[in-house]
Amino acid sequence: MRILDAAMVCLGRHGVAKTTLDDIAREASCSRATVYRYFPNRAAVVEATVRAEIDRVTSDIIASADGAADLEDAATAMFVTAARALVTHAALQRALDLEPEVVLPALSFEGGDRLFADASARFAPVFARFLPPDRASSAAEWSTRVLLAYLHPDRAPFAMTDETAARTLVRRHVVPAFPVPTPVPMSE
Repeated sequence: MRILDAAMVCLGRHGVAKTTLDDIAREASCSRATVYRYFPNRAAVVEATVRAEIDRVTSDIIASADGAADLEDAATAMFVTAARALVTHAALQRALDLEPEVVLPALSFEGGDRLFADASARFAPVFARFLPPDRASSAAEWSTRVLLAYLHPDRAPFAMTDETAARTLVRRHVVPAFPVPTPVPMSE
């Protein structure tokens, strides 16, 4: 939707606190009344924009694992795609730089619990291709925790946007935590 796209541009340009409905309407080439026709207030536009962006990034992350041969390949592709999306995301980086109080509550305590539960639900189907269903959800949550722990480009020993570095991290911290069960041969 044009209004949500415009809101994302404005959030990247002005940050959350300084983005106004006038900014969004101007960027969307529509009137403020048109924005109000779809959203009751600025907070609703921002919330819908964030939800749409989460859905878009999630879809890209899931698609990156299409055709993966095993758990390591899938997790590596997902890590690299997620890291690239997050570290280059203008609105997110702007919020982290200027308004960390907007983002950090979503990563800690109750917000973190919701984030990890959501990630688990969204990414478990990818992991279920390689693991039993009861472990796929745990693998999705654990992988999200590992990625976020190593994501900060200035503090992490790994550049998560680099496939080789991401694969090393996946081999060390994800694959050993979720060994793929070996089928038991049937005796004749």
